Amino acid sequence: MAVNIKIRVTMSNADTFTHTVSIDQGNATAAIKQFPCGVPNLTQFMRDQQITGVGNPEDMQWYRIDLMSNTEVIDSRKFYVTCEPKQTPVHMAFVNKFGMWDYITFFKKSTDSVNVQSEQFKRSTGSINSSGNYSIPKFDPQYKKYNIKSKKTRKLNTGWVGEDHGELMKQLLVSDHVVILSDDRTISATGNGEQRSYTYTQNGVAVNINTSSLEIQKHINDRMINYTIDVEYAFDDLNIAH
Repeated sequence: MAVNIKIRVTMSNADTFTHTVSIDQGNATAAIKQFPCGVPNLTQFMRDQQITGVGNPEDMQWYRIDLMSNTEVIDSRKFYVTCEPKQTPVHMAFVNKFGMWDYITFFKKSTDSVNVQSEQFKRSTGSINSSGNYSIPKFDPQYKKYNIKSKKTRKLNTGWVGEDHGELMKQLLVSDHVVILSDDRTISATGNGEQRSYTYTQNGVAVNINTSSLEIQKHINDRMINYTIDVEYAFDDLNIAH
């Protein structure tokens, strides 16, 4: 049985538009739908749908997305558009508790570090010259490193966020697949009308969350909420030219 779900988008300037998706309740796979909520994704969606008379999400203070059954709002999310002029935001994707890709952005200070592990052995170096003197050239090390392994780590900060970020952070920490996204992305669309679907492709680097414990903050205890986590790139950083 197919059920039509209406998605209503309302901008901070009161502009609004709706989009309807059809969900097949008898098909578990088809019953899961994705809708672009991020600023660049929503902007591209509006262009593809040729939605006019509505302001650009980038120019808004916030926008709200309502999930509706007929005229009843069954879920609602409000997104604040953040401008960060000093820091370079880090965008992260992870598989959430529903098995779907979810996204979080760390807007504030990030620091990069490198952890290096190695072993070493003592070599026989030097030679006897024609005068019978034994010398060890300074450029030829007596102690030589081997089995060198290096991994990059990053410390990330969300910046000031709301209480609802606590659930997002909890799901991030227990996710088994986390990726730091690059700035390049491609968006493709197939089908027409209500059957039109979108595929978002973005390059990234797999990481593991090193933070094993995190306090879920509340405004009643913490007037300003900011989360800090440590991540480690999920591969050795080889000393080779790229």
